[in-house]
Amino acid sequence: MDPVLVLIALAAIVWGAIELERRFAAARALGAAMIGILGAMLIANVGLLPAQSLAYDWLQGYVINLGVAFILLSVDLRSVMRAGPTMLFAFGLGALGTAIGATIAGISLADTIGPEHWKLAGQYTGTYTGGGMNFSALRGVFDTSSDLFTTAMTADILVTAFWMLACLSVPLVLRRPKPHAQTAPTKKQESGKPSLVQSLYATREPIRL
Repeated sequence: MDPVLVLIALAAIVWGAIELERRFAAARALGAAMIGILGAMLIANVGLLPAQSLAYDWLQGYVINLGVAFILLSVDLRSVMRAGPTMLFAFGLGALGTAIGATIAGISLADTIGPEHWKLAGQYTGTYTGGGMNFSALRGVFDTSSDLFTTAMTADILVTAFWMLACLSVPLVLRRPKPHAQTAPTKKQESGKPSLVQSLYATREPIRL
């Protein structure tokens, strides 16, 4: 498939996800990003998008780097500094849990997976602590067989989709209703500036294409 057509299709998916989030409350709860990911996965799995394309390589290289740069330019460093130790502790705890879980799963499924079970344990630890590109990078280091790599990547994508859906929906289900009694505003709120919690978890403005 022509890479230009792939880019147009991906742009259409992004536009559709943003429009759904803008028009429907259920879509707003799920989020445009999650809708876009699930939509692209669905379209790719029914064969309307190719599994490999130069468009993907271009997006994963230059475009992601440019996007990260734009995001960093909009970061409020004071909020990051205030939340830094907490976020680092949470990430370290999550990374440790990921490594332990992947190791236990690799040992438990060694007979089923075969002699390359330790490779998958390392690859899954990498992808769940640093992103999907780590999965591919570690495949090159470990020289994982093509069949096992493809199967593991498919399982990773499917589980990640359900996991992200759970991470986004469970907090909405467990969210406590706001009390009717008004509480005294904090100093940050009195000054009109968002609190730390608002800065980290609230969207300042709607997502635009």
